[in-house]
Amino acid sequence: MADKKNWPAGLSVNGKMRGFVPFSVIALVLTLAGCDSGNSDPEPQAPVPDEAKYVLVEGGSYLRGSPDVDFVAVNEQPQHEVTVSSFYIGKYEVTQKEWEEIMGLTVEEQQAISGQGAANFRGSGDKLPINFVSWKDAVEFCNRLSKKEGLSPAYTVTTGGDWLVPTWNVEWNRAANGWRLPTEAEWEYACRAGTTTRYNTGDTENDLAEAAWYAKNSAIIVEGTSKQMLHAVGTKTPNEWGIYDMHGNVWEWCYDRYVANYDDYAAAAPVTDPIGAQEGENRVIRGGAFNNTVNIFAADGTTLIDPKNPPQGWTSASDFFYCARRTQFEPSSRGQNNGFRIVRSK
Repeated sequence: MADKKNWPAGLSVNGKMRGFVPFSVIALVLTLAGCDSGNSDPEPQAPVPDEAKYVLVEGGSYLRGSPDVDFVAVNEQPQHEVTVSSFYIGKYEVTQKEWEEIMGLTVEEQQAISGQGAANFRGSGDKLPINFVSWKDAVEFCNRLSKKEGLSPAYTVTTGGDWLVPTWNVEWNRAANGWRLPTEAEWEYACRAGTTTRYNTGDTENDLAEAAWYAKNSAIIVEGTSKQMLHAVGTKTPNEWGIYDMHGNVWEWCYDRYVANYDDYAAAAPVTDPIGAQEGENRVIRGGAFNNTVNIFAADGTTLIDPKNPPQGWTSASDFFYCARRTQFEPSSRGQNNGFRIVRSK
């Protein structure tokens, strides 16, 4: 069992006081708001997203990263305090149905674009998460959905170069009210949902299995052969904030450029709404996928293997799913396990 004493001491969430406002005061405010002040009208506030599909995550502070005792942590140290502002996040990973509605492509067509062969097909269905999605594809989805809903697109995309060396640049307008990818600070905050354990359901592989589709439980029989496949979103245990599949099913793209470790952040901690490196090509991706393994627990699913005294045949530790786990992919990568979920600033 992982030593919980070595995990962060806790997480604080900013509360909000709400008091009674007399109707007469409300009426006066509304009357004054209708007066002509000579100034142009402000942009209307974006409507609250559908509560059946999105969760409001109230801003707060937490310890991002892995503790020093985490022997499989590679790029998640040192831990440091991060504060994030409030945002809305999808309860579910973007589905194949949603992808086809916005992008006009089926999962089979998306796979064809990726260039991956038939052996990498991992299932089709309205409620399955979309896969074979690059970071660039996800950015385009966010902008198209924003325009469809009458929101300001979060991203400005410029292209250039030539057919030999094309360029593709993205700038995030942080004042925009449209849909976007989460920052990795937002992603980890939402994944943890106030917990300080390895996974948002606990510290053991058995706890992970409650929340995630991964290599050990995702296989089904396809044409007589056992094959690890995608599964419908929302069919595992959600975290404490009602968000599903933050562990497993598909990797989820984040906005940030990748940085190798948290040294600079820790030196400046606490930090507010960080967005990763200012330079570099690769983008952060999080959460693990249906075909990734966990190789740090004994067969009982609860006992951590001692890396200094491993059992016979045990070669190396791997865990793609813990809350702090992060890695990087090239933004044009359309892997069989690459997907995403979307957020919107409050």
